[in-house]
Amino acid sequence: MAVAGPGRVSWENRREVLRKTRERAGFLYTMSSVVVYGLMPALVRLIYDASELSALQASFWRFALAAPVLWLLALRSHPNHHPFSPRARASLWRTVFVGIFYGLTSVLAFQSLLYIPAAVFIILFYTFPIIVVSVARILGERLPRVFWLALILTLGGVALTAIAELIGAGEVDAVDERSLLGVLLALASALAVALYFTVNQRILRGHGGVTRGVVWILTSASVTLFVVAQLTGEGIGLDAIGDAWALLLFFGVCSTSFSVYMLNLGIQRLGAARASVVATSEPIFTLFFAWLLLGEWLQLPQFIGGALILAGVVLLTWRQMRAGVTGGSA
Repeated sequence: MAVAGPGRVSWENRREVLRKTRERAGFLYTMSSVVVYGLMPALVRLIYDASELSALQASFWRFALAAPVLWLLALRSHPNHHPFSPRARASLWRTVFVGIFYGLTSVLAFQSLLYIPAAVFIILFYTFPIIVVSVARILGERLPRVFWLALILTLGGVALTAIAELIGAGEVDAVDERSLLGVLLALASALAVALYFTVNQRILRGHGGVTRGVVWILTSASVTLFVVAQLTGEGIGLDAIGDAWALLLFFGVCSTSFSVYMLNLGIQRLGAARASVVATSEPIFTLFFAWLLLGEWLQLPQFIGGALILAGVVLLTWRQMRAGVTGGSA
């Protein structure tokens, strides 16, 4: 029977240390992405307050400022991968199509933030992980039993949050039409993002790296929104930016390009399943920033609704992570 020598034990210990260091770095990368991305709804509201930009114009500037920065990061990370290589070109048209869809999805979300508080928006928007799994079920994928419990929790949370926002402090039969529009737009943006994630899982396989694929998506989104802004007569809103330039720069560079890049690094080191569990903390940071920067706070039914939605998302994500780890080790 062979006995492991001290050299082998030392090497295995070093490998374990390196693995833990890599996972800690992955956690920090993912969490930094989540924190900065969680600031986005509050940033949009601040941009609206400091400028006269529309949802379409704000979305355009988000992608127009983020894409060049992410291009530089992608080229730096993958210097040997040419953006117009045969492999990249093979799926480029599909990536461009996803970018068009993603740009219009952003407009839905930003339009919703014109009508409802950022705190309410993030609760409703964060139903998208459940919608992603629901779409998979519709497409014929077998799902664990826990999905149905997560779905019930999420639907109950949506009902509580939406009803509380619609009636506000008024009578039960007094529905705020602006709030109704905001709630519907938030849920529509959640559905659109769910479809984006469903399609995006296959689209990005044709590129040298996830960051490179996302760069094409953001570039396509900015071009699409520029064209739409010209066709609708809104323009890109240079004269409407006012005092919001610093907010727009932070929005595009940090809350978009930096967040995407950090999340990519986190997934590479932590794995997609574990990174998705860390990402479920995003609504907590959004609620904190909404309170800190905007003075927004939730009503008790909305707190309960948010807790139900978050519980459903965490339950489902944790189950998927366990399944992914088990499947990967088999």
